[in-house]
Amino acid sequence: MKRKDEQNNLTKGKANEQNTVSTNTHLLFSKPPGINADTANHMASSIDRLKDFDSSKQSLWLKYSEEIINEFCALLPEFPKRKPKVREDIRCPEEALLTQAGCAYAFLASKRREVAKLLKHGPLRHQFGLFNKSGFASIDDFNLSKDIPSQKDKIYEHLSLLISQPNPFIEVKKNHREAEGFSIYTITFKMKPDEIEQVHKKNLDSNKPFIENDTVLTITFNDYGKNDNRTSIVIDHCPTPFAENYTSESSYFKVQFELIEPYFQACQTWEASDGIDQFLENAGRIAYILARMQPVGRGNSAIVEWMIRGLAQIKNIELGPFSPDEKIGWDFKAFLTPEIQDYAHWFSEKAFAHRQLKSVPSLGH
Repeated sequence: MKRKDEQNNLTKGKANEQNTVSTNTHLLFSKPPGINADTANHMASSIDRLKDFDSSKQSLWLKYSEEIINEFCALLPEFPKRKPKVREDIRCPEEALLTQAGCAYAFLASKRREVAKLLKHGPLRHQFGLFNKSGFASIDDFNLSKDIPSQKDKIYEHLSLLISQPNPFIEVKKNHREAEGFSIYTITFKMKPDEIEQVHKKNLDSNKPFIENDTVLTITFNDYGKNDNRTSIVIDHCPTPFAENYTSESSYFKVQFELIEPYFQACQTWEASDGIDQFLENAGRIAYILARMQPVGRGNSAIVEWMIRGLAQIKNIELGPFSPDEKIGWDFKAFLTPEIQDYAHWFSEKAFAHRQLKSVPSLGH
């Protein structure tokens, strides 16, 4: 996986080198109940990610993940009244801890950093769980054939739809290089008017308003053809914005977690009579927003999975491994799906190999 530091034109020099990096490489996810460690190849968002891991540390990763999820479940009811203890070196903004969703994410980000240190994850170990400060962004660079071969067909299919089907909230620019035999597509996802208004209102009410931006995500698609091993994509997540007065810290993360909070609360007030689909649709909305936002330099996907599995565990919902049959990881699916509701439906119906309500022993006589 290649680095794309030069893509972040908001930062320079050593700071840029340390804070802009391809993310989402450590995605060997936690072991769901009843899943043996021998089936660890199904614990990642896709089998493409297995090459990024030291298989000798897999048992420890699963052990730490299970312990973290259990601790998360025990502490969650006290958030945000009781703030989680988080490492100073994850650079968590204080205002992120004003919501339960923000506390949950910060707690898990801190744990992700601890595990990265314990298991010596790399490269750029210091970025695991590290909140992106103002002006910094996470950037992913993938060669479809070399980096994500099991997903390349499905990803290419999604990209082809994005560039061929007009959408008022997706801007597509094409640069055809006939002499070189390929086209460069710049695909920019924009916020909808109601989303802009919602963010604007919360931003105005915040203590440290930030400079607003209607861009959600930008994908650069270097298209040599579906089966050409030069075809690649670069995913640019939006930089963390500066405050309006250009001080380093703003209320950005506070506002973002406030937007996630309703879905987070819906997962906690869920009852079995509502049906598992309803729970997973709200969990999918959380995953969608966090995948696109990428609050931390590295480790976001594991943080999100711990969160979703923890919320499910509290409700006695057993989630199987992510389904390899979909031929696309849940994170790439989030990047390439324009509508959050479409993604929520997919997440509920197809993201997991299986999902079921655990049988709870009767308390009756």
